[in-house]
This record gives sequence, structure tokens and C-alpha cells, in this order.
Amino acid sequence: LLQVNFDGSTTVGADSVIWSYGDGNTGSGVITSHTYAAPGNYQVSLVAWNLCGNFDTITQNLQVCDSLIADFSFTTNVDSVFLDATGSIGASQFFWELGDGTDTSGILVRHAYTTPGTKVIQLTVVNLCGDSVVISKNVKICLPPVADWTYSIISTGANGMQVQFDATATQNATNYFWDFGDGSTATSRNPSHT
Repeated sequence: LLQVNFDGSTTVGADSVIWSYGDGNTGSGVITSHTYAAPGNYQVSLVAWNLCGNFDTITQNLQVCDSLIADFSFTTNVDSVFLDATGSIGASQFFWELGDGTDTSGILVRHAYTTPGTKVIQLTVVNLCGDSVVISKNVKICLPPVADWTYSIISTGANGMQVQFDATATQNATNYFWDFGDGSTATSRNPSHT
């Protein structure tokens, strides 16, 4: 990130070395480090001197990156999740693993699931320097309920008709509410009503 370590130990025949970090600061020593005040692209030079006054210079471009923080928020809507990685800091690329074998990229992502349950969603952010940070969050996905039911008549008599209702064919439901049409209601999956 903003602190960079420099290694000039492959320099041959030098009695002293001077570093120019490209931001107006200099340093000495074969191995040194420098903390930049801001991210950016810097031209770093190493000048190697020998006792005879001869020198050689090598210059390389260096991309310096600031802090890299991965974060995302999400909203769910039935079987879909909307992912927003704009809360990440210092990132230039965004890679997602969506917990169902699907991978995608982008700062904003929408994905629909075919199975319910808790999905572990992983975001990997990468900066211009190639550094990466990973964050994971659990997201609960609920598929839309599909109501379906059958009935069977248990008995008929002077007190009315007793009917057994069965909502076993209903999909993706955890709660049930029956309205029998005569002012009576029930909340079990398989109620009987006279």
C-alpha cells in the first residue's frame, strides 16, 4: 500500500547507493523503505556509486496504492439479491462468488437463486497494484411461496360436514393462514373444519 520496501541487493560493485523515490524524497542503503503521502504513479531511481566516482542509474515506474478495504451491502427480494460494493475503498475490480457455484464481477450485481437457504457470498476486491482483500457475508434467500391444497370429506351429518384440508403440496411456505369462508380461520398446515 502506501509503504513500499525497496531492495537493491542485486547491484554489483557499488560502494554506496542513493534512492530517489519520485516524490521529492531520497534515501540511502541497499535495502530501504519509504512511505508515500498519496497513491499514484512514481518514477523511482537507484543511483549506485563506487569509490572511483563512477555511477549507474536504473529507473522504474512504481504504482503506489492507498488502503484497500472490501465491503458490500445487500438487499433481498424473494429469490433475488442485489449486491452493492460501493462501500469498498481503494478498489478498481470487484469479483463475486455467489454461494451457488455462480461467479460474476462488477461493483453492482443482481442475482436470482433457484434454491432457498443461507448463501455465503464472497467479494474479492483488487486495486491497481494487484493487492486483494476478501470479505464474506451470509445472505438468507427465500423462494416465493406457491399455495396449493387438497381436501377430503371426513364425515357428514346433522352437525355439518367435517373436512380435512391438506397444504402439503404448497411450496416454500413456513406459515399458513386458512379462511374457510364461513368466518372461521386456522393456521396449521393440515387443519380440519366442520
